[in-house]
Amino acid sequence: MRGVRPTPSMVVSLAALVLAASGGAYAAATSSSGTIVACVHHKGGGLYIARRCARHDKHLKWNAIGPQGATGRRGATGSRGATGATGATGVAGSNGAAHGFTDANPAKSGEYLVLSESASLVARMSLPSGSYVVQGDVHVETIPTGTKVTCALKGGGSTLDEGVINVENGQVEHGDLALGGGLTLTAAGEVLVSCAPEKVGLAAAGAKITATQVTALTSTTG
Repeated sequence: MRGVRPTPSMVVSLAALVLAASGGAYAAATSSSGTIVACVHHKGGGLYIARRCARHDKHLKWNAIGPQGATGRRGATGSRGATGATGATGVAGSNGAAHGFTDANPAKSGEYLVLSESASLVARMSLPSGSYVVQGDVHVETIPTGTKVTCALKGGGSTLDEGVINVENGQVEHGDLALGGGLTLTAAGEVLVSCAPEKVGLAAAGAKITATQVTALTSTTG
């Protein structure tokens, strides 16, 4: 069937028809596919709704919803929003290394303490409670060949480290030890360096203790 081109009067009639057909008549004239069906009177071009158009009248169909248009152009960027409120203050971090301590005995460089066979106290340091990395540097002099001296770094009631200077025949008569370890004191305490020679009066020693306070100690193996 040849299509019908709408005339101005047809358009006016169509508008009236759509306004009037808000109920059952509109539903009856709308197919399940979304197409509106009407009849065009062969005289004057008037529109009317009927199940079947009268003789000599023409069917007119159009979509209830037109096709989707093309995507519009992107709008301009909006203005920048206001600055947000300041966030809450974060939790304070834990303290890092707080203090370093050092002590030497004898106080004057180049002087030494004569050692006794029953483990002489060479150096001592007092520390407040906390966790520490401790180092004891020991220098021993006047060791006859064939003599050995055992030194220990102690703290918190336990031995943190221990070493031996063993002078065999033909070696120089002095030696050094570097002792170290980690220590946690729940109350104020002391760190000690003690040394014991094989023979009384044949050795003298001096020591320096250094302690650095840390937040915590982590044990490692290997």
